[in-house]
Amino acid sequence: MNNLHHPIVICNVNGTLNKEKTITAKTEVTLNINQKDMNVSCYVTEIGEWTMILGLPFLKDHNPNIDWSQSTF
Repeated sequence: MNNLHHPIVICNVNGTLNKEKTITAKTEVTLNINQKDMNVSCYVTEIGEWTMILGLPFLKDHNPNIDWSQSTF
């Protein structure tokens, strides 16, 4: 994990201010989705019950096939 030089002020997906208020670290992870490895940079903060939120940059870069009714890739 790498500390950021300048913290990023963040809001939750629902628009409320995140309880941690800032992101101060970033890390590299490898996701394996449908037997495909994807290397991604992730910002680290508390997001409650969620493990990870995949943002628009990830979705644009990897363009996964998503079945919204089944909540699967």
